[in-house]
Amino acid sequence: MKKYGMIFPGQGGQHIGMLYELSKKYSIVKKTFNIASEILNYDLWKLAQNGPKKDMDKTYKTQPLILTSSISICKIWKNKNGIKPNIIVGHSLGEYSCLVYAKVIKFECAIKLVEQRGKFMQQVLQKNNGLMKVILGLNIKTIKKICKRNKKYGFVTTTNYNTPYQTVIAGNKNSVEKTAEECKIAGAKIISLSISVPAHCILMKPAANKLAKKINKIKFKKPIYPIISNSTILCETNPNIIKKKLIKQLYKSVNWIKIIKYIESKKITNLIEMGPGNILSNLTQAITKNIKITQTNNPKNISKSLKINKENK
Repeated sequence: MKKYGMIFPGQGGQHIGMLYELSKKYSIVKKTFNIASEILNYDLWKLAQNGPKKDMDKTYKTQPLILTSSISICKIWKNKNGIKPNIIVGHSLGEYSCLVYAKVIKFECAIKLVEQRGKFMQQVLQKNNGLMKVILGLNIKTIKKICKRNKKYGFVTTTNYNTPYQTVIAGNKNSVEKTAEECKIAGAKIISLSISVPAHCILMKPAANKLAKKINKIKFKKPIYPIISNSTILCETNPNIIKKKLIKQLYKSVNWIKIIKYIESKKITNLIEMGPGNILSNLTQAITKNIKITQTNNPKNISKSLKINKENK
């Protein structure tokens, strides 16, 4: 029997012209961006289509962009009677998209919340001069050892375990750069992330404390779909636990490898990536070949996803 899951991306997938093709076919895309723009007091669709890229990559603007993109796609999916998932999960910021889709909080509330989350994170950057980099081609154990050796230059740690051979490091700029240099000498390829802050490490604890004050004022409802928490890698349904784990998520690592293994343990056969790209699809395919994955980032892909999943209902 087929079982379905949805995966929601975090930061990193923003690009000029995102969702343009979908917007030409589905008016709900621009309508959703207009709602976000009214709340944010700037034209989010204009930013998505024209940039500049340096503004898109500011985390307090990246986060509303990704969230709005995912929810626009969710609305198309619902209007087309797309299959309902057995389980959903977001990578980092993507967890907020899950909350909206599962009706834990409203989209309007989430937009303001992720903008505030981004601003709190940006404030940390100004104090700590932080950085994130992707390490490709080295195993996690080796990267951890290199991080440990370079802590004499400042704080650095592994933060996102995306695949067995793709790990993200974060920390103070100097120590991250030194660690990346040593990883490169060891044979790794280094990629700079289009994220302006050192997320998912202890440097984000002050931001998490500020975020907690905002989150605790919001009433969370019980999700209509099981949501896998980034923090616990378990399906959480209790609104109070979801709140606590959402706060903790900001300064704790994201282990996508374990999340996908958990999804496999739940006998999920198909995953649909609900976002403006295919980053999570690529990561997931590097972890397992046992799950069929489709995307929704353009009209062709969303039609393909709808067709495959309707055929298997």
